[in-house]
Amino acid sequence: WSVTCFKSKAGEVTLVIAMRSQAQRRKAVSGRGRAARDPKASVKTLVLEEATPVYLALDVHARHCVLGAMAEDGRWLGEGSCPTQAEALLQLVQGVRAPQKRLTFEEGSMSLWLCDVLRPVVDELLVCDPRENALIGRSAKKRDEWDVRSLCRLYRLGELKAVWHSPEVHRRELQLAAEHYVELRGKVVRCKNTLKAWYRRSGVMVSDTSTVYSQRGRQRWLPQLPEGIRRLSALGRYAVLDSLVAAQQQAWQQLKSLGAQCPEIARFTSMPGVGPICAHLFSAFAGSPKRFATKQQLWRYSKLGITDRSSDGKPLGYQRLDRCGNSQLKDLSYQIWKGAITHGDNEVKDFYQQSVERTGDKRHARLNTQRKVLATLWSLWRREEPYSAEKFVSQATPTKDSLTTPPAGA
Repeated sequence: WSVTCFKSKAGEVTLVIAMRSQAQRRKAVSGRGRAARDPKASVKTLVLEEATPVYLALDVHARHCVLGAMAEDGRWLGEGSCPTQAEALLQLVQGVRAPQKRLTFEEGSMSLWLCDVLRPVVDELLVCDPRENALIGRSAKKRDEWDVRSLCRLYRLGELKAVWHSPEVHRRELQLAAEHYVELRGKVVRCKNTLKAWYRRSGVMVSDTSTVYSQRGRQRWLPQLPEGIRRLSALGRYAVLDSLVAAQQQAWQQLKSLGAQCPEIARFTSMPGVGPICAHLFSAFAGSPKRFATKQQLWRYSKLGITDRSSDGKPLGYQRLDRCGNSQLKDLSYQIWKGAITHGDNEVKDFYQQSVERTGDKRHARLNTQRKVLATLWSLWRREEPYSAEKFVSQATPTKDSLTTPPAGA
């Protein structure tokens, strides 16, 4: 509540009592107004010199960043802040003088840009997974200065889970091109579904969906819509679809031009079911053959790993597929499996049929085949060897990640 006192010329005093809005109360309590949103108002330099290695943690925001420093023996050295700008960040990090500087920050939308900016000025850069930092995210007391202190402590103790970022510029550009292509592909699919639903909404049941999107098919289906806003809206949706298809084709050409410098893509296409798109996407999202130490790590990153949770010797729920990871690798492994089993006899189809006979479950057999596909592509890349059908001819054997109960979802 706010109380305002007014005094008239006649000497009468009037009190006005009003309830302030939530924004006004928050502004009055915190004391932060327009000045707090000004990046220049949040600048705090951090200049120190340490004889031992220093652990640095960066809390990144859209307008400003907070940097904390901790010595190797656990002493807190202080924190500083600056606007979220490349020059200001470099100046803040370079203000810390130490024989070795180790920097970490949580994965986010600006992680790729921060890696490009800060990697040259530190000895070690670790991008950590924020989902693993329960000490910071679930703390009852949360503030930027406290967050960087906790992040420094976890980094010093080796309790952070690293998120991989390629040090090669070309690989990062290839990944960005692949993400752009996948995004446009999804928009094209959604636009087509919306257009088909618009026909159904107008009472036109599209029997052949392959013709409703083509230029010739439009001349057949558009006259069936009533004249007026329904037909005009359909024309507008067709215009949006044409622009998205053109953008998708352009994105594919950009992805192919970047993939021309990757020799492993040609080896990938030798496997049954692997087309140019799947080969480029696997190279882009896997990033490097040295990224994964074992094929089980690749499966888990591709959302094909199996959860293993127990307490007091008792299982916690049923085994299921791990939901954490990159869904694009799982999707392309499914497309490779689907393309291989529907195009004649080949070693991938033989492996799938053997797995069906062994497990007695088609879903388990499909997941085993998807794992085999990813492991084979990774092996071709890691060993730099040509593809051979013998990799799939061998009898399927049970693995540690085989399920004994049906998974919750695929």
